[in-house]
Amino acid sequence: MTSIFTAEAALEPYQHLTPKVALDEMNPPLQALSGRKLWAAQQSAAMNWRDLDDAPQDVLNRILWWDAKGYDVPYPGRK
Repeated sequence: MTSIFTAEAALEPYQHLTPKVALDEMNPPLQALSGRKLWAAQQSAAMNWRDLDDAPQDVLNRILWWDAKGYDVPYPGRK
């Protein structure tokens, strides 16, 4: 990682980026969700995020799959 740092500090101010999506639009309230989206939100809220290894692996994998692929795409099963 030392290759990404410079010997001299960069003291000029940085240009911040304004988010393109409001946080409340990105994460709607539970009342606005249904089906798998509601299930995923409820499961995520119940997980212990203080201990990274405490999240149930299968449940978290399903949530991440549907978030990436779409909630209408079936989760792949075992063959």
